[in-house]
Amino acid sequence: MTTQAARAVVSAETERSDAPRRPNLTLAPAAPASATAEVRAPVWSIRWIVTAAMVGLVAVTVLSVGAFSERSARRALELELHAQLQLQARNLAMVGTGAMLSDVPEWTLLPLIKELLARHPDYAFVVVVDPAGAIVADSDARRLGTRFVAPVGLAPLRDQVSGGGGTPLLANRELLVTSTPILHSDGRMLGTVWLGLRRAAIAQRLEAARREQLIVFGLFLVLGVAAALGLSSLMLRPIGALRAGLERIGRGDLDTRLEVRDRTGLGALAGTINRMTAELKTAQTELIERERIAHEVQLARRIQRSLLPEGRRVIGDCVIEGEQRAASEVGGDYYQILDLPEGRVGIVMADVSGKGLGGSLVTAMLHALLRPLAASHLSPASLLEALDRQLGGMLERGSFVTMFYAVLDPAAHTLAFASAGHNPLLVVRRGGTIEWLRAKGAPLAALRGRMRAAYADVAVSIGPGDLLFQYTDGINEAPRADGSQFGVERMAAVAARTASSGARALLDALSQEVAAWRGDQPQHDDETVLAIARELDDGAGTPRAALSDSMARFAEAQVRGVRLTLPSSRAALVRIDDWLAACPGLSTLEGKQAQLVRLVLHEACLNVVQHAYGDDGTRSFDLWWVRNEDVPASPVLTRGFFLLRDRGQAFRYQEWKPPSLEDPATRRKGHGFGIAIMRRAMDRIIYEAGTPEGNLTCLVLGPGGAIFEEEEE
Repeated sequence: MTTQAARAVVSAETERSDAPRRPNLTLAPAAPASATAEVRAPVWSIRWIVTAAMVGLVAVTVLSVGAFSERSARRALELELHAQLQLQARNLAMVGTGAMLSDVPEWTLLPLIKELLARHPDYAFVVVVDPAGAIVADSDARRLGTRFVAPVGLAPLRDQVSGGGGTPLLANRELLVTSTPILHSDGRMLGTVWLGLRRAAIAQRLEAARREQLIVFGLFLVLGVAAALGLSSLMLRPIGALRAGLERIGRGDLDTRLEVRDRTGLGALAGTINRMTAELKTAQTELIERERIAHEVQLARRIQRSLLPEGRRVIGDCVIEGEQRAASEVGGDYYQILDLPEGRVGIVMADVSGKGLGGSLVTAMLHALLRPLAASHLSPASLLEALDRQLGGMLERGSFVTMFYAVLDPAAHTLAFASAGHNPLLVVRRGGTIEWLRAKGAPLAALRGRMRAAYADVAVSIGPGDLLFQYTDGINEAPRADGSQFGVERMAAVAARTASSGARALLDALSQEVAAWRGDQPQHDDETVLAIARELDDGAGTPRAALSDSMARFAEAQVRGVRLTLPSSRAALVRIDDWLAACPGLSTLEGKQAQLVRLVLHEACLNVVQHAYGDDGTRSFDLWWVRNEDVPASPVLTRGFFLLRDRGQAFRYQEWKPPSLEDPATRRKGHGFGIAIMRRAMDRIIYEAGTPEGNLTCLVLGPGGAIFEEEEE
C-alpha cells in the first residue's frame, strides 16, 4: 500500500442536543474512576533531622580527634616515663662512681636510693651491684652482699627512647627495667645500677589522661548539640509559617500571603509562593470568566444548531442533504430548507462575514427574516432584494452576507435560484458531466443604498441521477501546511466520483477528502455543504430516495447477501476467515488484498464487540457480503459491500479524529488505528445509527480504497 491520503468516505449521522436531527451517536460510556483515599505519610521534623545530623557530625568529629589525641598522648606519656627512668638511672650511676671507690659504698648510696624511692613510689626497686653481681646498695639492708637476680621474663623493649646512652630498656608484663653501668674515669667497670618501674603506674596515668579527654569530649558534645539545635531552630523557623500558609492555600484561600522575613532560600521560596498564589488567583478569575463565556457560547451554539434543518429531506424522488461544521463554537455559515406553497421547497445557503458570536447573531437575524419573506416572494431574486433592503439598515458597516437562495419544484423537477455574491452552483449530471451555474448579484448589505443591488433568477432542470451541490468557501479554501488550498477542481472531482451514490455519499466523501487534505492543520473557516439529488428507482418502482443509503443497502443485503451471525465475543471473530472463503466474488483477492479485507472486517467487528456491546457475550450482530454481480471481477468498479448490523451503543463518528503517527504518545499506546485502517482500505464507509434495523455500517469494496491500489498501478 502507498502512504497517500485515504480515499475512503465515512458517512456519520450526528444529533443536535436540543432537537435531534439524526440518531444519537455516542461512544460506549467509560467506567467511573474510583476515588482513592489520601494516605498521609508520617511527618518528620526537619529541625530534629538537621539537629541529629549536626550532632552526629560533631560526635564523629570529636571522637575521631579524641581517638587520635589519646593515641598521641599515650605515646608521649610512655616516652616521657621511659626517658625519666633512664635519666634517673644515669644520675644514680654518676653519683655512685665515687661511692663505689670507697670502702663502704652503701653509706653514700643508700640515702640516695631511699630518697629516690620516696620521690617515685611507682619504682619497684633501685639496686646497685658490683662487677661480680653482688648487691652493694639496696633499700632492703638484708639483701646487701647477696647476688642480684634480674626479674624473670625481661626482654628488650621494642620502642626504645632515643639517646639512651647505653641504658637499654627491658620489660616484662609487670615491670619496665633499665640498667646503667657505673664507670671509672679510666673506663673500668665499677658496678651497675638497676632501676625498675611498675608498668601499672603507666596504665594509671594513661587512664587518668583518658578520663580527662572524655570530660572534654562530653563538654564539646553538649556544646555541639546545643549549638546545632539553636542554629537549626533559627534557620528553619520559617518552615512552620510556610507549611501553615501552604495548607491554607491548598484549601483554596488564595488571599493568603506568607510573611517570612528571611534572607536565605526560605525567604526567596516564600516570595515565589506569594507570586504563584497571586497568579493562581488571577488564573482562577480568568478561568471562571472563560467558563462563563464558554457557557454562553455553548448556549449560542445550541440556539444556532436549532436554526438548522433537521436531517435529510425527501421530496418525491429528490433528496436534500446538508451539514455544517463551524470553525469555532459558533459560526457565520447558515443553510435552511423551507416549505413553500404548492409543494415547493426553498433552499438557503448563506455565509456571514466574520465568525463567532457576531456571525451567529447575524445568522439568527437572517433566519428570523427568511420565513415571512419566503412565503411572500416566489422569485428567489425578489427575496434577495427584500433581504438586502432590510439587512442594509441593520448590519454594521463592513458586515455583509453572501447568500444562495433557490426554489425547488419537485413536480417539474426544476430549480430556480439567485445568488447574492455566493459561490456558483455545481451540477453533476448523470454519467459524471460537470456544470457550473452562476447568478450575478452583490452580497446582502454590501452596497448599503449607494446603488440598488440587482439579482437575477437562473433555472436548471434536474434529470434522473443528477445532483446539485452548493457550499461555502470554507470547503474550497481549506488550507494545508504548505499554504495550498483544496480548490474547486478537487471538490468537483469528488462530486463526479461519488454523485452516483447519492447526496449523503457525496457529503461524506467530501468531508473526508477535506480532512485528509487539511491534515493536522486547524479548521480556519466554517464548512457548510448542501446537496440535492434526484435518485433513480430500484427497478421495482420505489424511488431510492424514499430510503436512506444504508437502509437501501440493508434491503439489498436481505435479498442477495451472504450472512454471518456472530456472538459479541472476541473469540468468535475467528469465524470471519472461514466465512470470507465462502463468499462469492472474493476468490480473486490474494496476498495483501485478502489480508487487508480480513483486517478491516476484524477491526469493524471488534469495535462492535468492545464499544457497541461492551464485551457482552450474550448479544449478537450480523455481517453480510453483497457482491456486485454486474462487474464481479473488475478492479475499476465497485465489487460489492459488507454490511454490519448491531443493536448496541451508537458510535459518534463525527467526534473521531485520525491518530497522529508523529505523536510519540500515540505510537507508545499502539491502538486506536482501527477506523483509520478501515477508511484507508475501503472505497467508502457509510454509517447510520438508530435505524429501525439498528446501527448500520456499510463497507464498500472498490477502487477508491487501498486494497486495489496495486491493481490500479
